[in-house]
Amino acid sequence: MRKFLKWLGACVGILFLLIILSTICLMTLVNPNRLKSLIAEQVMRNTGRQLTLDGDLSWSLFPYLGIKTGHLMLSNPPDFKEKIFAEIQHATIGVKLFPLFHKTIESSGIVLDGLKLNLIRESNGKNNWQFRQILPTTPSAAISSARSNAPNMKIQSMGLAISSIKISNSAVNWIDKQNKKSGSIDKLNLDAQNISFLKSFPISSEFHFMSGNPVLSGHIEFISEMSLNINQQILSLKDLVLIAALQQGNQKFNWKIKGDVIANLQQQMFQGQFRSDTFQMKKITLSHLVIPMYYKMGMLKLAPITADFYKGFLKASTEINLLGALPQIAIQATLSNVRIESLLQDLVSNSQKLNLMGVGDMELQINTRGNNYNAIIRNLNGLGHLSINQGILQGIDIGYLIDSAYAFAKQKALTTRDAKQTDFGNLTANIVLRDGIMFNNDLLLDSSRFKTKGKGSIDLVNQKIDFRLQTVINQSAMSTKEDWGNLYGLPIPIEIMGNLNDPIIRLDAAVLAKAVAEQQIKKIESKVQDQIKDNIRGKTGKILQDLLSH
Repeated sequence: MRKFLKWLGACVGILFLLIILSTICLMTLVNPNRLKSLIAEQVMRNTGRQLTLDGDLSWSLFPYLGIKTGHLMLSNPPDFKEKIFAEIQHATIGVKLFPLFHKTIESSGIVLDGLKLNLIRESNGKNNWQFRQILPTTPSAAISSARSNAPNMKIQSMGLAISSIKISNSAVNWIDKQNKKSGSIDKLNLDAQNISFLKSFPISSEFHFMSGNPVLSGHIEFISEMSLNINQQILSLKDLVLIAALQQGNQKFNWKIKGDVIANLQQQMFQGQFRSDTFQMKKITLSHLVIPMYYKMGMLKLAPITADFYKGFLKASTEINLLGALPQIAIQATLSNVRIESLLQDLVSNSQKLNLMGVGDMELQINTRGNNYNAIIRNLNGLGHLSINQGILQGIDIGYLIDSAYAFAKQKALTTRDAKQTDFGNLTANIVLRDGIMFNNDLLLDSSRFKTKGKGSIDLVNQKIDFRLQTVINQSAMSTKEDWGNLYGLPIPIEIMGNLNDPIIRLDAAVLAKAVAEQQIKKIESKVQDQIKDNIRGKTGKILQDLLSH
């Protein structure tokens, strides 16, 4: 046994020595520049593109045996105005040693530095990232090519194509002339190891990006396990972790999501499900977010979206049509048992004079279009319903305004303190959205002392409010003051108008004075009529009495 182990060790040592000697001989005797024409010929044959290699090729020993290039460039199709599809400052193509002696190239890995990729879609819809294979021109050549390529095709479908890819300091420019959109990626780094068509392999990447339409920028990082099916053109990402820091104007978004993605490149379709423990857009925060996603031929559907939402629950569905110049968005959403005050604090960037507190339910059916926040708000249309129980309306004390109306009607001094809030038992409202303006004509607020109805509009685009309230004192509140009867049944008008963040809130004195005057007139008219009736009754009775006495 000991002799066998010694013999085995000697064989292994000799094998390593032969490999080292072969490598030295290869690097000494074989000029890699002889491979230039072979590489360019293979690229032209498989893509129909011209590959230009500037400078000499050299051998590289680190990180593995390979061929190191200087600047190289791959052309666009001949009918494109822009000539360059891709260029690379430096590249190292790892090669396996023994296949080289048989005049074949098998890559053990690729390292690209300073890659610049230009992706272009012309106005007629043609793009420059679809490659065609140059086929033999004669039937005999076609048969010969098919036979010669059959083993290679089998190898590709069964094993490794490239063992690893490393990309650093790279950039991608994207121009869509058809839809008048553009974007760019820079500081791109990508690492994919143990690439296989038989099993998943790890991939990670990070990059900065900027989009021209819509104007959006940010930084993205992701890691995942990727699987490739070349024959069916299916790509899948399992256990994807994506971290995004985005900025649009002065608005910033931070996302961290997990999920799985399956993309069918042939059918232009992808689906998968994203999850996030905490998800934030602007200041809106969702927990335990789940987003099933389905995309096909320019239509993106997200349904059903579920999340814990401000101590309540959110369930929604969204459809986005990406086929036109502007995305078309349709949303249906239900919010249950949501803490309204916390939601409003995060929803509104500035502090507002008017705020709602309480636990509420909301239903929304809205549609809009646009590629930025302002456009989406400006094009909002749809319907909604709001219901809040046992809440507080901050910024307005309706009871104080009632007391002000009483003092006004009685010409007395006001002694009540303004608490700047109104407690209520229930608040309901139906909402209509038209082009970013929210209309309501059936607001109803109930409290033990009064009932308030309201109607008006809130302009979400220009941040303006124009709302009218009418408050009627409940009959049960009449016992608190002897002369409340002067206001009983009289709608007390309240105006809320101006800047949405700091509106003017006041009694409509002109309307109130008119209503009080009309009420007084009616009382006077009623008294006069009663007196006339009494006088008529008195005179009639006297006449009858005189007649009966004769």
